[in-house]
Amino acid sequence: MVAIFARWIAPYDAENYFDYDNLNNGPSLQHWFGVDSLGRDIFSRVLVGAQISLAAGVFAVFIGAAIGTLLGLAGWIL
Repeated sequence: MVAIFARWIAPYDAENYFDYDNLNNGPSLQHWFGVDSLGRDIFSRVLVGAQISLAAGVFAVFIGAAIGTLLGLAGWIL
């Protein structure tokens, strides 16, 4: 559920937020997973990454089901 609503749950913009005052800092109350060397919030990036991974997984399941159904029907008919 968190991955579905990641863009609205993430505390910072995962692509365009840079905190230059806290470069390479560890976890804190402001940045739960810390900040990377470019000043990006790691927690926000993990949430958005989970959303992308979930979408790729759902897409793969539907493609696999479609191909499997076609091959199964072709084997049954022939």
